[in-house]
Amino acid sequence: MKKIRSVVYLFSNVKEKCIHSTGIDFNEYVNSMCQDLNHILLLSSQYEGNDYHNGLRMDYVRKEDLDNLLKEDVYKFGEFSWIDFEELNSLDLLNPQDVSNILYLDHMKEPINTPFFETLNNKYVYLAHDDGWFNKCYVKEQNSYERLISNLIPLKLKEIHRKKTSMIRKEVGEYLFKLSTEGLLIDFKEASTSVRDFKLPVYIIGENYNFDNLINNLDFHKKKAKEKLWLVYKEKLWNIMNDNNN
Repeated sequence: MKKIRSVVYLFSNVKEKCIHSTGIDFNEYVNSMCQDLNHILLLSSQYEGNDYHNGLRMDYVRKEDLDNLLKEDVYKFGEFSWIDFEELNSLDLLNPQDVSNILYLDHMKEPINTPFFETLNNKYVYLAHDDGWFNKCYVKEQNSYERLISNLIPLKLKEIHRKKTSMIRKEVGEYLFKLSTEGLLIDFKEASTSVRDFKLPVYIIGENYNFDNLINNLDFHKKKAKEKLWLVYKEKLWNIMNDNNN
């Protein structure tokens, strides 16, 4: 049974089109942000699917088989990285330079030039070590970031507190994305819940890539937060409130 992580940290780097995160696993990323996935090329994985590309010496997963991969506990794979692609025949069209750049991207967890390849027409690059603990995801379109945050919070609340809420509306999602560019920390165990309502504290803690330190010293980072806000669900609507207005 997979471990549901109750602490989420997100840092969105708009310039590099990249999200660093802890607390969000593959399944949650796909269900929150990547519903438009076609096929994926597995760069690092122990998953044994049905399809292997001889020229690239890599496994890939067709869109129609993604549900099988989503049932896996990919945390146990250790390294788990993939890149999406639009058409199956595009794998045959990758040139040696493309392949070199993809291998570098997988190994170094950053691109030489760009994480997006014209031949593949990819929207995402997903790079994880101990999935859900260290994740780095390159995302082509900004609205994907907003979709991730807007969908993830109701999903986590349902997983952790067994409470169903409506989706976060667009303007609140946009504001949460803006906060994530300053380092957004949410501890879902701190949610204050009633029959219909939620209050969830949101901390702005800055850029942080040392997730061991972050989780092991969670109270320290909360106390040192640049700002504390409240995400409030009331009368089937989500709103953001300042701490002093709560």
